Amino acid sequence: MKKIIFLIVILLLAGCGVIPAAQSAESNNPTPVVVVQTVLVTPLSDTAPLTVSTPVAAQAQITQQSQALETQPVGIPVSGPITVPVSFNGKSFTNLSVSGDKFSLRCEPKQISFDATTTDVYITQVDLYWRLRDKHSTFVPNWAWGRTLETDGLYHFWITISGSDIPPDLRKHQAWFDFEFVGMNKSGQAIGRTEKITDLVSYTIDC
Repeated sequence: MKKIIFLIVILLLAGCGVIPAAQSAESNNPTPVVVVQTVLVTPLSDTAPLTVSTPVAAQAQITQQSQALETQPVGIPVSGPITVPVSFNGKSFTNLSVSGDKFSLRCEPKQISFDATTTDVYITQVDLYWRLRDKHSTFVPNWAWGRTLETDGLYHFWITISGSDIPPDLRKHQAWFDFEFVGMNKSGQAIGRTEKITDLVSYTIDC
């Protein structure tokens, strides 16, 4: 009986709208809004140049290296003074030397110096004799007078000659410059000489 009464009360209340309709739990939460942002990517042109920046320090170093290369001397002689072997001195000379083993008409070194000392007190003058012998030929030319050496009057003699001092008709592209020293007394008589010094000094026209 009690159950019947309870059901009747519920129906009456429902008819009067007393009991509110149940709300969904999901209605209390706002619906999230998803914003989609479109990003446009513009591809690079196939013909667009690729630019690589050079640091200032690196660029300065490159410039300095270029300037250093431009200022480097060209054609510096690599040979140094040569002492002529004692076996070439002969009986009257000592301490024969040459400034290098080569000289040239157009390339450095263009000059060569010779130095000689004599122990013969009667030698007052020393003359240089030479011949230019082609390295690619078996022909042996005659000796020619070169020049009289300078002296300090104390038995020391020296001379410097240039590649241009060789007469044009005697110049060779690659040759041996053979030489000999002849000592003379006050009367101009040859009283002492060195051996013929060969295969020691080279002469060239070009580099």
